[in-house]
Amino acid sequence: MKCSCHWDQVPQCISRSLQLSPRARLLWIVLASYMNIDGVAWPSPKTVQKVLRCGRAAREKAETELLKKGLLKLEHPRDAKGRWGRRDYIVIYPKLHPPDTTSAQKKSSG
Repeated sequence: MKCSCHWDQVPQCISRSLQLSPRARLLWIVLASYMNIDGVAWPSPKTVQKVLRCGRAAREKAETELLKKGLLKLEHPRDAKGRWGRRDYIVIYPKLHPPDTTSAQKKSSG
């Protein structure tokens, strides 16, 4: 298989999270791959469903899970005529904490 793809990096707190369902993790990764430098992505819901290989209900369930965990925000901006425009996904990167080295220091000194 020939691959002409781009690489994305995913924080381990997302890729290895046991607090997120597999579909919610994949949704976060997919949306992060579409986002611009401001963290905004706007693929259509149908595109997201196609990539996730799921239907509307499963996509919405994964979105709700990410919204509740604070890893996603949704915005629906209006166009110049006041009509609802595209759906904007605001991808929130989790706060990354430095590794806890205190237990390692205690083991090496004691």
